[in-house]
Amino acid sequence: MSKAFTRESDDPRGAQAAFHRWESTRPMAGNWYIVPDAGEHDAMEEEELRHDRVRALLRRYGILFRELLERELPPLRWGGLFRTLRLMELSGEVLAGQFFEGVPGPQFASHEAFGMMNGGLPDDAIFWMNAADPAALCGVKLEAMKGSLPSRLAATSLCFHGSRPVLIARKNGAALEIDAPFDSPHLHRYLNMFKSILGRQFNAPQSVRIETINGTAAASSEYAPVLKDFGFVTHYRGLELRKRY
Repeated sequence: MSKAFTRESDDPRGAQAAFHRWESTRPMAGNWYIVPDAGEHDAMEEEELRHDRVRALLRRYGILFRELLERELPPLRWGGLFRTLRLMELSGEVLAGQFFEGVPGPQFASHEAFGMMNGGLPDDAIFWMNAADPAALCGVKLEAMKGSLPSRLAATSLCFHGSRPVLIARKNGAALEIDAPFDSPHLHRYLNMFKSILGRQFNAPQSVRIETINGTAAASSEYAPVLKDFGFVTHYRGLELRKRY
């Protein structure tokens, strides 16, 4: 007499038991419903979001105009925020006016920035920034500024004395332009920009190598003695400032 063999799936009771064992392993058992997309906003929420974007931009720049926002992400550009800026002007949160000459069209400023302008900008302040920094006006398409600043490249850094660029380091410092006499008492302060670059916390280079100064070989430049006094040393391709740990 032969014996019949059956699989678990052939037995309804076995199949049901197997299903219950599988169901018990599911971590999210229960009833599921479609919920509204969290990214959807009503008109009031969208307008408040635009208000927050304007506030963030004013904290960054102080003053806003069309050309300045062309390089921002699409939600932060002029076309999408102009109506909101007008509404914020009517509510008194921002000020509108002609704050800078050479900028066509409307300009909007925060009260904090307007107060700083009324107090006068410090002409003796020395500061530096990368050409790709949001605060830099490099690459802004204004006819009044054409040719006064370098292109918006991360490999370019600038040092300002007041509102005047006095040092431009292109190609990560390889091509240096100095708009100050070689015996200027401020030159060491300008060169501190390179120590700041070497000492930054993120992606700091091991050294800065200058090959040319105002188009002349760095080692034979009239600025070479000042740079060596600052800490640069002779390198086969020019002058080098090494990082000190």
